[in-house]
Order: sequence, then C-alpha cells, then structure tokens
Amino acid sequence: MTRAAHIALVRIACVAIAIFAVRSAAADPALPHVLTAPTAWLPGSGTVFGTAGLDHRGDASIDVGYGLGELASVELDSDDDVRTCAMPPCTTDHRAQPIRQQRAAFRIGAREDAWFIGQPALVLGVRESFGSGPRVGEAYVVASRELGPYVRVHAGALAIDARDRAAGAKALGFTVRPTAALELTPPQYPKTTLLGDLSWEPRLEPAAPQPEWIAGWGVRYQALRWGAIELAVRHRETEGVAASTVLVRLDGVWSR
Repeated sequence: MTRAAHIALVRIACVAIAIFAVRSAAADPALPHVLTAPTAWLPGSGTVFGTAGLDHRGDASIDVGYGLGELASVELDSDDDVRTCAMPPCTTDHRAQPIRQQRAAFRIGAREDAWFIGQPALVLGVRESFGSGPRVGEAYVVASRELGPYVRVHAGALAIDARDRAAGAKALGFTVRPTAALELTPPQYPKTTLLGDLSWEPRLEPAAPQPEWIAGWGVRYQALRWGAIELAVRHRETEGVAASTVLVRLDGVWSR
C-alpha cells in the first residue's frame, strides 16, 4: 500500500472517530501504549479504542482494538516503526529506512488491585506481523500503576524477534530489553498530560537484525470528551536530533 493510500486511511479513521464521538466515551483514554512503550491498561468489556497518527515526513499509522470481558483485548495496527539498513553501519548520515508493517496483537491481564490492595495493573501481550515482507514479533510483560491522581508509571520487559525472509538473513532471536514510561498530569492543567517513554524495535540489516531503542516525549491534551490529541517527538538509536520524528495523533476510547 502506498504512502498516499495510508494517509487517506488515516483521514478516514479520523472522520470515523469523530462520527463515533456521539457515543458514550471514556475521558483521558487508557490506551495500550504511551507513545511507543506498552502499558498494562485494559479496555472495558465491549470498549473500542483507536489511534490515528501522521508524522512530519507524511508517514501514517493506525491502531484499533476491542476489549474482551475486562480481562483481554485484541488489536490490529499498521505503522512504519521497523527500519531497514541495506548497507550498514547505519548512522545519522546514512539513516535506516522505514518499512510498513501490519501487525495483530493480543493482551491479557489483571486490573489494579484485582488480587490485592496495591497491586499494579499487569498485562502479558504478544504482537506479530502478518502478510508479506519481514517477520517481526514481540512479547512483553508490563506493570502499570497510578500514583495518586497525577502520575502514572509503566515498567516491564520486552522480548523482540525479527527475520527478513526475502534477504535470507539470520533471525534476531528473542532479545529481551527493558521498557518504561511515565505520564504526568499537572494539577493546574487537568486536561494536559506530559508523556515520556522508552521502547525497542528491530533494525533489519543484511547479516542479522539488531535491536534499536526508541525514546519519545510529548503532550496529550484532552481536547474532547471522547478522546485526546497528542503532539510528540521520537528519537531513535541511529538517528541524531536533527532526524527526530515529530508526529500528531488522535486517540479515542468508546464504551457501550
């Protein structure tokens, strides 16, 4: 699918989100991710959530999901977070190129205080690419906790694997890395949340894929009752500050 087609899909998704806004909605969406890092928040039974984004290079992303019985959720997404480097080493002068991936995810877990007072929300998630092109998979365990009304913290371990089937390169093999995120809502600005996170994606190289960290920071504004708008910046391990990605995303969560 071309970039123009993905941009068109994002526009359609934004219109669809606006149409669904007439339904009952959850304020300050509890999404399965912060910017890139996963969270342990699970949507309620029958809850639909979605994210549509566009960065300054014109690359689009879409993520939609559905809550199952307050214990699990399923997701489908399309993004270009995975990079390929045909002639390593990748540097700020020789940047890796994005690859469009379609991925499906399943998450199961427990809400805060479900088993005992003080227990963080816990989630086990798996995410796998499908269709033609490189195979990318991940599994993670994440704990999330609200520390009072203004702070949310997320921490866990992420195992990633990847193989470029077309090139016949070696597989990365399950490689475990830490993931963490912070959400801070200043009490004087109750509709504004500051975001920061750290996650990982594979970088495909001819010999074998390599893990690459992604650090992000930004702000989420609860512009509407049914959802929020995000403005964020993401940095990658092999990219300098000048090559950082600036993106805008629209989030929504709707309950029956």
